[in-house]
Amino acid sequence: MDAWEQGPQFTAEGLRISVLCAKGASPVMAVSAKAGRFYYAEKIQGGLAGALDPGHEWVTDFIERAKRKKVEQEDFLERSPIGLTRLLLAL
Repeated sequence: MDAWEQGPQFTAEGLRISVLCAKGASPVMAVSAKAGRFYYAEKIQGGLAGALDPGHEWVTDFIERAKRKKVEQEDFLERSPIGLTRLLLAL
């Protein structure tokens, strides 16, 4: 197994983006987005791995996917029994 190295980290649209890189015969990157308790990650293999920067089109698309997942997760938590309990307690 290849060793993982910390890649670039930056903040975009309220998300903390982190990149981990594994060098070797087939380069791999793990890109994650975090905001509070929300966490979303994807793995990239092949051509893009090792050539990713904050302005890259893939990063922009990843941020949009992460934002959609965050909204879905928040909506789910609001509809869940725990979310409803929190809402009722707040009233």
